[in-house]
Amino acid sequence: MQTKQKINLISNGDSGYFAFAPAFLTNFFELHKAFEVTFYAFSDFIDEKYVLDMQKIADFYGQKVVYVQIDKNEFDYLKEASVWLERFPIQIYYSFLAGKYLPETVERAMYFDLDIIFLDMIADVYFQAFEGNYFIGVSEGKPRAAKDLTIDELRLGRLINAGVVIMDVAALRKQKVDAAYFRPFVDELKQLPIADYYGYNLTFFSDQGLMAYVFRDKIKVVAAGRILNTIMNTPPTGNEAIIHFNGYTKYHQSDLSAIFSNQETNWIFTYNRYKLKAQVILGQLDAMALLTDVTENLNKAIKNQDFSLLETYSGSHPWQRIASDFLFSFKLAVYDPEPTPGRIRIPFSKFFNKASTSYQVKVTIKSSEDAENFGLIAFFAGKVKRLAEVNVKRDEPIEISAILDMTRFDYDAIGISSYGLPFGTRIDIVDLLIERV
Repeated sequence: MQTKQKINLISNGDSGYFAFAPAFLTNFFELHKAFEVTFYAFSDFIDEKYVLDMQKIADFYGQKVVYVQIDKNEFDYLKEASVWLERFPIQIYYSFLAGKYLPETVERAMYFDLDIIFLDMIADVYFQAFEGNYFIGVSEGKPRAAKDLTIDELRLGRLINAGVVIMDVAALRKQKVDAAYFRPFVDELKQLPIADYYGYNLTFFSDQGLMAYVFRDKIKVVAAGRILNTIMNTPPTGNEAIIHFNGYTKYHQSDLSAIFSNQETNWIFTYNRYKLKAQVILGQLDAMALLTDVTENLNKAIKNQDFSLLETYSGSHPWQRIASDFLFSFKLAVYDPEPTPGRIRIPFSKFFNKASTSYQVKVTIKSSEDAENFGLIAFFAGKVKRLAEVNVKRDEPIEISAILDMTRFDYDAIGISSYGLPFGTRIDIVDLLIERV
């Protein structure tokens, strides 16, 4: 009997992050049945429910999931730096500890964020040569060598994206790379002038910036090809095996109602196919429930086909999409002490037969909190126009309507803004309608 090649995967995060793991694992295991796969979940705490779900998916495919519990104090010193831990929690640094926490038998692993789909086997990516490097990754833009980047560009993470990284675990173990290894570098970075990251003052940008600064000469930068970071906004070639949803369109928060949107249909279908299959494996959906889910979401897609139901976020993106029975539901989940409006953009779809005339748009929303001057906005030519505003009462649905004069502006989307909303507010988009006046 031929021995299967081994593939080791790592992901890290807080407990709630592993809610995305079943779809991720189902997708990966389905495509890699010819390999012996072990998924290592790094965290200081993962709720038993998520651990059991991951193990059940692995058991279904005859693969392995290992919960690696990290000492929560490993990177405590990062709390003394300006690294935006509210947005990028300390757990994202745990994969750096692979050499310390993984078994001696693990020599190579591939780190993944969980906002990813796989369209093909990744063996050709996973087993490529390190050539003396500790990490292999793909840039978020045009690939540049570390020597061509400034210190600020390195610490702001311009070298590679940290969401998909091949790791030479044996080399990290040999070099005794642990949390203490990084501390002198962090102290060094704290002595530098603060760096501006899209309006945020940072010592460095998350694990991505720290990796680039510390290991600048030990990172192999490869061109995009089999790995696509959606933040690059480059069209797919069809050769991709790994799609990382790090752009403003959150495919991994979609359902099948988004299938007629302006985004990549295959990506929406692929993610939802494996999400639903994971729910079947976990016993969360039986055949009738699966049929109901698919039918309801496709009906929703058809009814609202004038709109692209896979929303995008503005640069500040303080919103978190949450599961609900409505078209969309969001929570204002990222706290900003100096808030700027975070906008949710709902574009008109490619099925909307837009003409040079006037339209009435109606949006029914429900808010978890009272709010004054809640705004309906529209987008055109890279600009934003406030169309209408209403005072909303907690848990009471309300319709906001406005006229879009397409003879004046070529509107391409409507949306809502976080302006004036208390932190923690949940907004449900109950209904959307656009019709000629």
